[in-house]
Amino acid sequence: MNPHTGSTKLDLPGKNRLTRAFEDLFNPAQTLVIEGDDYHRWKRGHDTWADYTHMNRRANDLTLESRSRSWLRRMGAPNYRGAKRP
Repeated sequence: MNPHTGSTKLDLPGKNRLTRAFEDLFNPAQTLVIEGDDYHRWKRGHDTWADYTHMNRRANDLTLESRSRSWLRRMGAPNYRGAKRP
């Protein structure tokens, strides 16, 4: 739980800090960071978010996500959630 907000959900700055901590812990040259916001159709704060949640498939570019996953497999990236090795 976040002691400042009382939220059990990680806020954006917290996730970024956690990501950077993992990059520092492991070799940054061998660390792959995949950020879900990269696949959203609209930037944060866009008016369209009033009509869609971030979990709605129409709010995300699933074609781009699929192409990214295929590219990662071809490059030999280790397994990550949602991807299967060829």
